[in-house]
Amino acid sequence: MLIDCHAHISDPAFDGEREHLLDEACAAGLGTVVDCALGPDLLPSSFALADARPDLVVNTLGCDPRETDEETIEEVCQLAERHRDRFVALGEVGLDFARSEPAERERQRCVFARFIELARDLELPLIVHSRSAGKHAVRQLLDAGASRVLLHAYDGRAGPALEGAKAGFVFSVPPRDTTQKVKLVRALPLESLALETDCPALAPERGAVNIPANIVISRDLVARIKNVPPEDVASATTATAGRLFDLPR
Repeated sequence: MLIDCHAHISDPAFDGEREHLLDEACAAGLGTVVDCALGPDLLPSSFALADARPDLVVNTLGCDPRETDEETIEEVCQLAERHRDRFVALGEVGLDFARSEPAERERQRCVFARFIELARDLELPLIVHSRSAGKHAVRQLLDAGASRVLLHAYDGRAGPALEGAKAGFVFSVPPRDTTQKVKLVRALPLESLALETDCPALAPERGAVNIPANIVISRDLVARIKNVPPEDVASATTATAGRLFDLPR
């Protein structure tokens, strides 16, 4: 069984073909998918999907790091508190420093700090987005004493990632083969890795729509880089994700 630690299955991009794609992924070995509602507007459809497929879908709620509307950020916090028992994690939240100005980066750090504290208060793990900000996200998490953390699609250097791994952070690998991902997976212990699709984003081919069944490509990518059997990757990453999200065994 494979666990997709970060996906957007309830995204409108999948309307009309969602059930078929999920069934296809299950046939390929998917056992659990962590569906992230990115903002309050997407939460009802994410909950509806989990209600329809309780054997497969679990929920998280997050907020784009570039979100500037304070009311939206506050609503996400309130919804997380109100529906805490329905969530396996808080996120994705974090930092996105791609094409950002210094003032924007500081604002993002302040919002991120708020979510780190909220995750601690709710006793939930944190799913972290850190595009072009890997070392900054890891440092802020370490300084805040965070431990139950999934850094999804981490695009930074292996050095900061190793620091995070020593603190218990987990790094999920999408199905896109890049030089950076090879270096990251090679550097980290298998026990610090998990699998994700981030579908519909981060398809193996740039510009394509990522689908749930591509979780198998993530597994095989890690297996090739680590030079271990795919079944060993499946076993290790499933155990790691199960512990992180406190999923039923």
